[in-house]
Amino acid sequence: MPRSKNADIKTIERRTARKNDFALLVFSVLLGAVSGGVIWVYLRAVGTMTKLLWIVWPDHIHFFWYPLVVCLLGGLLMGLIHRGYPQYPEDMETVMTKINRDRHYEYHPMLVMLLAAFIPLIIGASVGPEAGLTGAVAGLCYWVGDNISFAKGRREAYAKMGAVVALGMIFHAPLFGLFSVDENAAEERTSENVLPGTFNLLTYGLALSAGMGVYAVVSSYWGDAFGSLPSFGRVNLSVRDYPMVVVYTLAGTLLYVLYDLADKLIAAFLNFIPILLKELVGGLVLGVCMIYMPMLTFSGESRMNDLIVDYPLYTPAFLAATCLLKVVLTSFCVRSGLRGGNIFAIIFGSTCLGSAIAMQVFGADAASHVAFAAAIVNAAALGGLLKKPIPAALVLLLCFPPKVLFWTVLAAGFGSFAGRKMEKTV
Repeated sequence: MPRSKNADIKTIERRTARKNDFALLVFSVLLGAVSGGVIWVYLRAVGTMTKLLWIVWPDHIHFFWYPLVVCLLGGLLMGLIHRGYPQYPEDMETVMTKINRDRHYEYHPMLVMLLAAFIPLIIGASVGPEAGLTGAVAGLCYWVGDNISFAKGRREAYAKMGAVVALGMIFHAPLFGLFSVDENAAEERTSENVLPGTFNLLTYGLALSAGMGVYAVVSSYWGDAFGSLPSFGRVNLSVRDYPMVVVYTLAGTLLYVLYDLADKLIAAFLNFIPILLKELVGGLVLGVCMIYMPMLTFSGESRMNDLIVDYPLYTPAFLAATCLLKVVLTSFCVRSGLRGGNIFAIIFGSTCLGSAIAMQVFGADAASHVAFAAAIVNAAALGGLLKKPIPAALVLLLCFPPKVLFWTVLAAGFGSFAGRKMEKTV
């Protein structure tokens, strides 16, 4: 009899576990779908307001200093926000660190979080939406965990799930979202508040599929809320390209080193400027760039298509200078309070630098070498920035064909190694 009773108890426990697992999968799909809808609405709002500020209204307001006024007003608003909430918007690394380390991400007040991420994007700051949206979606998922009884105890897993959906959708690269967020699987398995490894991956995948499905359906009716990076199309490899891998990898790594150095110098300079004045300085610099060097503004995603087509119109020196100014402006925007993500900006700058090197080395025959050069420079620079070679290589599949994946993984590995070494020496 005792054996029979124990067997019955184990059977009931297995059935209960299956029911809980099924309910969790369904909830993950619902959460992913809601996150996808929220992300589409937010990005559509950014696109609509950007169009009004920089296309519609300038057609009716013929004023040379209009960009400067808009950027200064944006800086003023960010300064006022930072007087009460200096931390927003937080970068992607900070968000994930808080989720992993603190097992919590503060989501009060959500409106301020969204507004702080919204303003820099619409005034043309050289930043992308991935930082602010990752924090906002993670905060939304923690709110769900705090307020829905079924979700309590799994808040960290849901926050990571939201981050996977956000990154996968912003970059139109599902694997980038998965590999960027789920990097501490061994640590996660020791926690009672998160899902086990394999099941974890399944729930992430379902949430991401649901989110991207909702995003695709809504976009089919009302248009894409945020354009993806354009593709170089075919990459033609020849014997002369392989020795250049070393040059491109070193160039991309050096670009990250220069970006990191510029970031530290700019941070040291701007730390002496008080809040509000610092944001106004950021708005002033951005406004001047908007008037005289518009190619440097915005995240770089919208400029990539023009760059891929029109790069032969520029000299290698001009493209290299554009690359350096782009990464410096990105750092200046972030450090002056006009914060956001830096991945799109690094991709744009790396593409400029790779094109410049290929044009300089191959001359009139550069057209068949530019794409490969841009891919390797991008991989090394992103490897240094993300400190993770696989996500760095995966996000580039958006712009380059899979045939370069082996080379981009190698370059990203070297850049990641260099980036980690730099971190340890600080």
